[in-house]
Amino acid sequence: MKKSIRIIKDIGRVIFVENPRNKNINLSFHPIKGIRISYPPGTDYKALEDIIYRHQDQLKALTAQYTDQNKDQNKKKDNNNDKVKEQKAAIIIKKREASRQITQRMNFLSDKYNLPYNKLSFRNQKTRWGSCSYQNNISINIQLILLPSKFQDYILLHELMHTKIKNHSKDFWNELEKIMPGAQEYNRQLKLFHPKKIEFI
Repeated sequence: MKKSIRIIKDIGRVIFVENPRNKNINLSFHPIKGIRISYPPGTDYKALEDIIYRHQDQLKALTAQYTDQNKDQNKKKDNNNDKVKEQKAAIIIKKREASRQITQRMNFLSDKYNLPYNKLSFRNQKTRWGSCSYQNNISINIQLILLPSKFQDYILLHELMHTKIKNHSKDFWNELEKIMPGAQEYNRQLKLFHPKKIEFI
């Protein structure tokens, strides 16, 4: 396991942990230790940085919140020697805003490439990023909003292409590559990211 600390512009101190046991990229915030991102060996640094910047508003809010809380707790500790309990804070994403952004992007891509769909719905899943039914109803994992934009577009276009071709045949990939060059490489890289249960409010 390799650990380093870097100062990210507009974010601050971030602990980077390269862990051979990691299969996915995990971003977390700890009230005492701060921002931490762990990842499997060979992960592109730009992908890590993209994830951090995508959550910068939430990370800044959590940092400010727990900085104030820690100050209050330290004052109490001086008075009664109580230990400050370490708490982990999950990044909270508002489901309504996430679905709005994804829907807007889906409609843009659908119109641009003439790939109409019937209905769009959202789920919070552990294993799948999306699906398309034979009725061209598309379901998207709401956690898509956590991915770098290029992977968001890949998943949306992948499902939109299923409105035209219902399998993963050579024709499917050829057509997808026409509108998104490098689609199969994005598919391979996507394995670095794994949907995890996130609390939405």
